[in-house]
Amino acid sequence: MPRVNSNVWQPEYDDLWPKPEDEWLLRAALSSEPDFAEHFLTWRNEASYANYDEIDYTTCRILPMVLKQFVRAGRDDQWLPKMKALHRYHWVTTKSKQRHLVTLIDAFDHAGIPTLVLKGNALIAGEYFDDAGERPLHDLDVLIRPEDEPVAAECLRSMNWTDLGDGPHAEFHARVWQAEDGVQLDLHRKLLPPPYSYIGLNALLPSSRKAVLSGMEVRVPNATHLLMHCLVHGRLCWGSVKHPFLWVADAMRILQRSPDEIDWERLKSDAQRFSILFDVRESLGYLRSRFDAPIPSDWLNELSDIPISRKEMLPFFRWTNGHEIHSLLELKDFMYADFLCHQQMQNQTPTTPRFIRYACQRFHRLATSDAGRRRLGFLGTKLRYEGLLASIRRPDYFQTAIDS
Repeated sequence: MPRVNSNVWQPEYDDLWPKPEDEWLLRAALSSEPDFAEHFLTWRNEASYANYDEIDYTTCRILPMVLKQFVRAGRDDQWLPKMKALHRYHWVTTKSKQRHLVTLIDAFDHAGIPTLVLKGNALIAGEYFDDAGERPLHDLDVLIRPEDEPVAAECLRSMNWTDLGDGPHAEFHARVWQAEDGVQLDLHRKLLPPPYSYIGLNALLPSSRKAVLSGMEVRVPNATHLLMHCLVHGRLCWGSVKHPFLWVADAMRILQRSPDEIDWERLKSDAQRFSILFDVRESLGYLRSRFDAPIPSDWLNELSDIPISRKEMLPFFRWTNGHEIHSLLELKDFMYADFLCHQQMQNQTPTTPRFIRYACQRFHRLATSDAGRRRLGFLGTKLRYEGLLASIRRPDYFQTAIDS
């Protein structure tokens, strides 16, 4: 990564970052200067949005921040009435989801389950946004200990929540639950999806802080860990649901409103310990260059001198731009990283026989589900291993291996 004090910082992989026209919208939402309105107009021209009705889903989640800029400055714009209606809509839906969340947290507390509120609700509770309408929510996110999941599941079922599962990764990332009115909860067993390293509740809870959400006291990550989560998890692309620049707004709000609360040395040590230094370094370098984020330049330059292995970079590319697996070696690396996560959660020592058994079980689950067969079909096209793919799609082959 180039030194951040260079005149122009150019990321090595342009397709991983917000487009130039999206940056104008972000500047309109985040700028503390009076030229935010000019940034907003430039964005509309660059993105060719002549009418409000043409905007996409991601933009709808940023516009409430732009609205706040106009209101604070006492400025007017032809989009203002519709942005106010959008803000009101987000406020109502977010408040409705928060009522579900506080009910769940209260039930978990009575069941003796410690929790940590993540992502959007953590940002709102931490007062990084002015109100519930300024930071729309997609779903609810709560982190618990893996051993507490059976009790948590009973609590959810008693309140008529439905377990939607989460495919092959459900057992060690998050399970999706849905309320009767359609609100969804991601019940996390770890902070990040595979093949990222295991980061559990016990690693974050001791340094977490109390906050108030919809009148109830909850625990949220401290500013350092909240920023770390935004820089990594916030950038992930889940299938067709891609929010290529929402993470910028979240991370910048943390940096703008609590710069003195960021423990930079703790962030560096945790990023190294959890093997996410590449994600943190690249994302912060981008924010420092494009949005003049209050990040110490010397600290960023220290990160650029730390060697990072190719294996540590793989999760970043897998989740941020739909990186395709081009070799069996990469497939093995991804699978082994998943296996290490699983062993950490089970408090077991990784061994070769356990890895072989785990790999067989994973392939069996993939081969017996529709989503898994689609993934394997895509992978088979890329690898050109027709014979291997044929054996993968025979569930009896893997069941025999597992039974033996």
